Amino acid sequence: MINSINTHTYSLQQINKNKPITAATTNDSQKSNNINSRVSTQSINTKNDFNSFINTATPEELDNKLKSIKQSKPPTAMFSLNKIMNSENSFEVAGRINRATAQFEPEAKIFHQQQLELIKQGELEDKTSKEILTDISSLYDEQSDLFKLSMHWGDKGLADSESYPALVKLTPTYADYYA
Repeated sequence: MINSINTHTYSLQQINKNKPITAATTNDSQKSNNINSRVSTQSINTKNDFNSFINTATPEELDNKLKSIKQSKPPTAMFSLNKIMNSENSFEVAGRINRATAQFEPEAKIFHQQQLELIKQGELEDKTSKEILTDISSLYDEQSDLFKLSMHWGDKGLADSESYPALVKLTPTYADYYA
């Protein structure tokens, strides 16, 4: 379990790299308590984060973001293991998320190719990095509900309890063998 917390800590630090990390000198148990409270209360919203980045980043940071996208692989689904484990029907939720992410992967490959094409076309048209990234943000908005939930493009993700009805709708052929 400690490894999960450490992994979550690293992810949160990367997402919130512009925010100072407090309690840097506290002992490990205090750090774990701080992390657990942040994980359970903090909602990831990549749409807000991405758009905020576009609006506040320097031109160099925007250029670096485009370079990063060009060098990256297709996106992967994001979900909170903590939320899955704490749900009343954790085995079913995990099974449905597994099924949903299998459906997500082909869409993610197509999306990534579309991102690369937007970048290439934007560069040919001499668009700024900010304009290209804004086009990419619009591309995210055009994706399926499954894609948006998988990417936390909005305030809910695959493992959020409020997303359960959507998850059931996205995985209609799932059979819960643990029921």
